[in-house]
Amino acid sequence: MRIRGPGVQITLGAPEFLEMKVAVVSDSHGNISGLRILYTYLVEEEGIRRFFHLGHYFHDVERAHLFQIQKSEMDDTTFFSDLASVLLEKDEAGAGRIRRIIQVPADDDPEAKNPIIPRIEYTILNGFITVIVHDIRNLTKEDIQNGYVFLHGATHIPQVEILSGRIFVNPGHFSLMEKDKPTYGLIDISDSEIIAEIRDLSHSVLMREKIKVKRARKFGTR
Repeated sequence: MRIRGPGVQITLGAPEFLEMKVAVVSDSHGNISGLRILYTYLVEEEGIRRFFHLGHYFHDVERAHLFQIQKSEMDDTTFFSDLASVLLEKDEAGAGRIRRIIQVPADDDPEAKNPIIPRIEYTILNGFITVIVHDIRNLTKEDIQNGYVFLHGATHIPQVEILSGRIFVNPGHFSLMEKDKPTYGLIDISDSEIIAEIRDLSHSVLMREKIKVKRARKFGTR
């Protein structure tokens, strides 16, 4: 099996796909304390393996010091145990690293003007190509064709849709400046199905969709 990504190509044997839980937020708009509280809960109580922030504001992740929050379940040994589900990149020193937190900027975030920060990211979640973007309107036809799981924000309206065998998750907003309460997305990916939920800050499930796995859409399967 071969996994491709920006600046990396990894060839693996037949992968063992395990259950993988990830979370996504968008449009935090300076809700630093709320972001830190949520991320701590997700790591310690939900055991998430990956966390996605979809912009507005891109720098909220750094300001909330999320990179300093870890638990034993989030160590490198755990990530290497299902290497098929991670995207290795090169850091400034040229060494391989595993990104536990992946961010994309909104179009009007200052970071969007930085040529080394992509507005669209690709990663692998339990063998599925996953596309991460702030505004889904920025995706090309090729992006749609290549992806299986799509994480997007911008509208501030939470939504989970299954379209043409693909799953689209908009976690809504995580801002304290909106009339509607903050929400986030939690996605559980197993070898048989993908379950996507929208939750509020009490972790109650507001909406839930499930899609059965099509093995032909996974890396290393036919």
